[in-house]
Amino acid sequence: MRSILGAAITVAFLLSTGCQEETRTESDTPAVESVPYVSADEFADAVAGDDAVLIEFCVPFGCFRCDEMCEQIDRLAASQQGELVVRRIDLNQQPAIARQFGVSVCPSYIAFRNGEEVFRTAYPTSSGLIVAGLDESLRNSSAE
Repeated sequence: MRSILGAAITVAFLLSTGCQEETRTESDTPAVESVPYVSADEFADAVAGDDAVLIEFCVPFGCFRCDEMCEQIDRLAASQQGELVVRRIDLNQQPAIARQFGVSVCPSYIAFRNGEEVFRTAYPTSSGLIVAGLDESLRNSSAE
């Protein structure tokens, strides 16, 4: 009898204290502009410049890994604005570019400066790991 009473008290406590899913509103998460997909010509122009450019090789839908990283990369682009240009290549639309750079895992990330590759990583990763690796790679490429 005590165990039934204890279970009833526990259930009543959980229900009264809000053991339900937390609901979020749009105001809880600030809107971040989505990183644009680029064409082959736009890609060539972007990576040829002096700016550090991070390219995310991904697909716009149908890949849970790309979906998982999408918001992180959008936030990374917003936080690095003015220091890093971030663009996306749709692997379905630009398979020749993927082949050119040996991209076989999506999403993959390659950073360029002055037309040269300076950093590369692929899923599984996080925006924090990408920034750390990119910072180190850009410091090393500047020191050379």
